[in-house]
Amino acid sequence: MRLTRSRALSILVLACGGSLLPTTSLAQPAFTPLTGNYAAMSRNGQHVLTVQTNGDVSHWSPSTGQIPFGINVGTTGYVSAITDDGSVVTGNHRNALNQTMAFRWTSATGMVDLGDLPGGNTFSTPRDMSADGNVIVGSSGSTASGTRDEAFRWTPATGIQPLGDLPGGNYTSTAHSISADGTTVVGYSNQTLGYEAFRYTQATGMVGLGDLPGGYFNSQAYKISSGGDVIVGYSSDSLNREQAFRWTATSGLVALGFGSSNPNEWSQAHAVSNNGNVIVGNNNTGATIADVDALIWDPAHGMRFLQAALAQDYGISVANSNVVQAWDVSDNGYTLAGSGYFNGTPQSWVFVPEPTAVTLLILPAILFPRRRVQR
Repeated sequence: MRLTRSRALSILVLACGGSLLPTTSLAQPAFTPLTGNYAAMSRNGQHVLTVQTNGDVSHWSPSTGQIPFGINVGTTGYVSAITDDGSVVTGNHRNALNQTMAFRWTSATGMVDLGDLPGGNTFSTPRDMSADGNVIVGSSGSTASGTRDEAFRWTPATGIQPLGDLPGGNYTSTAHSISADGTTVVGYSNQTLGYEAFRYTQATGMVGLGDLPGGYFNSQAYKISSGGDVIVGYSSDSLNREQAFRWTATSGLVALGFGSSNPNEWSQAHAVSNNGNVIVGNNNTGATIADVDALIWDPAHGMRFLQAALAQDYGISVANSNVVQAWDVSDNGYTLAGSGYFNGTPQSWVFVPEPTAVTLLILPAILFPRRRVQR
């Protein structure tokens, strides 16, 4: 199952220690609703972008709150990444030829289309960007993939380049995330047995990560830590449920579990902090908004409902429908962002300590020592 950002899901957060954030040295944490559909957060958590229904992009930061960003991606466009200084944005839009095309934006250049891979359907979809904004990854139609996707990597020097796919199956691959230095790409590809998460470097090419034992073969990688050593996503388990995973070169795929004993529940991981100790994603027990539950997992408590954890740890009361989806976590692991419903209207949210608070999060390194959407 491919997941899009429009699906009503719940939240899975992997944290180390007893709570999401340290509470002794911080000012009152803030859960802030934002207008528009959630789009992207910078690695440092200082910039959050949303897209309004008319295509206008809005920008949130702790110092300014939510204000217009000054670009419009159209009613079918979106943005997918922004650099830590807010100077580079990538996304896609309908260009002058009415083609769905990836772009790279700076204030000096405006939106510059990245083009697409030769052959196949004409489109390109960016999903992530390196820390300096000079490497962008995503997928595009190509001669090999035809109407399907092939993963690409773009730089100003090389332009858009194909990354290939795993052997066997329909020729399909999608790049979802890239490390901060632009060297390591993750995503998924279709191979003989089914979809498989991959890790790509120029030295190794595309290498499959396997899947969880039992059930049908299926795994998909959605995010890599900025340092490039932790990968998260989901895989089918022995009961054929989608289950969130955490991957390192040492551990391989490790299942993160579910929020309850409901046999119909599934979970997916979508973002990870730089040290790999905080993971956010989505969890669900059914097909409607009524089946959505926001959850938190940490080694001390196991799975908890996120709204209950916010109330217990920070005294914040948040309705479950307000935190339906979590899509991003900052590199330091404390700023979360996602989407939900506010008074019945789809909107976005950011959870972060007040700007005057201490912004350094120290997580227990003992638990996980650091090692080095679909169209």
